[in-house]
Amino acid sequence: MNPPKIDRLIRSKRKTLALIIRPDGSLEVRAPLHLPQKDILDWVASKSSWIEKHRQQVLQVQAEKAGSPARPFQSGDLVYVMGKTYPLRVIQTRTETLRLETTRLVMSSDLLPNAHTILQQFLTNFLNLTLPLRVAKFSELIGKKPAKVRISKARTRWGSCSSNGNLAVNWRLAMAPLEILDYIIVHELAHLKHPNHSRAFWAEVARILPDYKARKQWLRQYGTWLTLERINDQPLPPYPPAAK
Repeated sequence: MNPPKIDRLIRSKRKTLALIIRPDGSLEVRAPLHLPQKDILDWVASKSSWIEKHRQQVLQVQAEKAGSPARPFQSGDLVYVMGKTYPLRVIQTRTETLRLETTRLVMSSDLLPNAHTILQQFLTNFLNLTLPLRVAKFSELIGKKPAKVRISKARTRWGSCSSNGNLAVNWRLAMAPLEILDYIIVHELAHLKHPNHSRAFWAEVARILPDYKARKQWLRQYGTWLTLERINDQPLPPYPPAAK
C-alpha cells in the first residue's frame, strides 16, 4: 500500500499529531510546530490502514447524502432481496444480463455504470409482484381496502396512507424480510380505520400482528441497511431474529 498523500498539513504549538479525514476524503494532518517532516511522514505511513478505512466511511456517508454509492458495485458486494442476502456476481457477457439465482445475483459488466438505477428498478419490480397480494390479504383481515396502492421513492418514510385512502409503500422494503413489509402494510391499512396513532390504532395493529413491536424494532435497528446507497458487506439480519 502506498503511503497516504497528505492534502493539508497544519503546524501549531500542539504537542501531538492528529489525523482528520475531510468530507471530500482528503487527508489533513495537524502536527507540532517543529516536528521533522520525516517523522510526520513516517507516522502517517504507519496509519495507512486506519486512514483508508475511515476515508471509505466518510465517503460512504457523503455518498448516502448525495444519493449514490461511495464506489461502483463489484463482485462480492451483497444485495438484499426480500430479506435474503445475495452476493453480486459480475460477469462478462455479450448481452445485458441481470438475473437472480438460488445463491447469487448475476449482473453483466455492461450494466455496472448504471447499477444503482438498474438494481432499484429490479427491486421495485420484485415488490410490484408481492405488494398487491399482501395488501389484499391484510385488507380482508382489517376490513378496509385502499383506494390505490403505489410504490414510493420517499427517502424518509416507509409508508403512508392519505386522507383519500391512497396507500404508498417504499421501494426499499423490497430488500426487507416479508414480515417487515407486512408490518408497514398493516400499519398503513390500520390508518383507514384510525387516522391517528391512538390506542385503538395500535390495538388494531396488534390484533393483526401480535409481534408488531418486534417487527417495528427490527426496522428501527436495520432500516438503514435497506439502501443501495451504501455498499453492503454483511448479511442482512433475519426476522424473526436468530436464536442465540
